[in-house]
Amino acid sequence: GVPLEAIAEAILKERIPDLLRVRLLRRLQGDQAMVPVTDRREPAAFDALAELVRSGEVLFDLESRQWVPNYLVEHVNETSGLGMIRVNRPEARNAVNPPALRQLAAAFTRMRRDPRVTKIVFTGTDDIFVAGADLKFSATIQTPDEKRAWLELGQGVTNLIEATNKDKPVIAALNGDAYGGGLEMALAAGVRVAVKKAKMGLTETRLGLIPAWGGTQRLPRKTKRVWDGVEMIANARIVSAQQASERGIVDKVVEDPA
Repeated sequence: GVPLEAIAEAILKERIPDLLRVRLLRRLQGDQAMVPVTDRREPAAFDALAELVRSGEVLFDLESRQWVPNYLVEHVNETSGLGMIRVNRPEARNAVNPPALRQLAAAFTRMRRDPRVTKIVFTGTDDIFVAGADLKFSATIQTPDEKRAWLELGQGVTNLIEATNKDKPVIAALNGDAYGGGLEMALAAGVRVAVKKAKMGLTETRLGLIPAWGGTQRLPRKTKRVWDGVEMIANARIVSAQQASERGIVDKVVEDPA
């Protein structure tokens, strides 16, 4: 397990994101009043974070050197050989920030190397696949180097998904909407299956941006007519699952879950 000293240090230095702070306070809330998580005299705070770490709800992000939520759910069915990677950040509509992208890279790498896994399903939580990049994080980027690092991280993940598909089939199961970087990641998979209610599009141009994680290349290559992909990008067009199927973006449309 993680040493309690490291947990205490993380709390005392206030390196815990707001979401974890809320979870900690909820864990500590009972008959007694809630206590500040930075109070070194309150061992319950340390115990609560230790519990989150041991349960897998919290991971230590080596790049940022912070405790962050585990934004993924992973499962391997040894009988069928199916590996499942599910983005689980519903409070942000499954938008991905740097820790989430690094977790995705690690998950795909593990699945790619795992001899038990012969195929991988990549999906989202609730009624959203991935809403795209975390705009709250994007707004904090100030320097060209920070911008470059952010773009390269996203490109690295989409390229990894594409490379993994060469070794083991990667199926993007669009359980709901996929926008921006979310659709870019789905385009990197070998197969895309979407529920009827799903909508999708590369919407970056609405913000004065371009799809920077490979979408400018992959979408026109997937559409039956190159112009359909170019037009979708230029106009930030959002299409339904059926329209995406007609354009060649989605391989199969299935009924919405009951």
